[in-house]
Amino acid sequence: MRLLLLILPLIMISICVKSQDTNSKRLSDIEDELTQQKMINFHQKPDIITEKQIKGSPYLNKEFISSVILRTDKSILKDYQLRYNIYTDNMEFKEGKDVFNFAIPTQIETILLGDKIFVYAPYMTSKNIKHSYFQVLSDGNYQLYKRHEVVLIRPDSKSQAGDPYRFEPAPPHYFVRYRDGMVHQINSRKKLIKVLQPIPKQVLQYIQANIKNTKNEDELIKVIEFTILRSKLSYLSDLQQNN
Repeated sequence: MRLLLLILPLIMISICVKSQDTNSKRLSDIEDELTQQKMINFHQKPDIITEKQIKGSPYLNKEFISSVILRTDKSILKDYQLRYNIYTDNMEFKEGKDVFNFAIPTQIETILLGDKIFVYAPYMTSKNIKHSYFQVLSDGNYQLYKRHEVVLIRPDSKSQAGDPYRFEPAPPHYFVRYRDGMVHQINSRKKLIKVLQPIPKQVLQYIQANIKNTKNEDELIKVIEFTILRSKLSYLSDLQQNN
């Protein structure tokens, strides 16, 4: 047991690096210039603005929360202090006064962050494949994911003097995944039906009758739960017919 306790922190450090090292790049676009050092570099002027000068918060939970991490090799890391930075899409890990990011998040299968479950998974965009942290809203053969969003609002020519930079929550995006396949964003009822194919006729009828807005979280949870139920019933029915 003592050996295990010694090994686990070493494992954790091996998949983490200090945020000061991993996010030191300074980019031209202001929305990419917020680094893990909590600083923005304005290339059009020499000012350096710290996160304390920005109103609002980029975090899902500003305070670090005792969390459980399940790695892809099925090892479990307990009681690690984590918080999710929505703006940079990073899980931040605290040890003492130092803050780390996961250097290889693909080694993480699941994170229990407080009462929320997160996964790190690939998703399809119109141009390529990216990875992100998703909150799991419904789990089974079909999974419903939520991608939190925060935007950085900066003063412009219409702003009044003294208006601060600020983080503001943006509407989340919803995604569906079948088993361990690709994660697909749901932005219309037509896309939802396409992603869920092949599905039982009852599910199609349910979507047509009940899903009016694919941005409604409660409606999406209900349809995915119904899809999971119908797929289980269909599987059991097939077993009975084959026996």
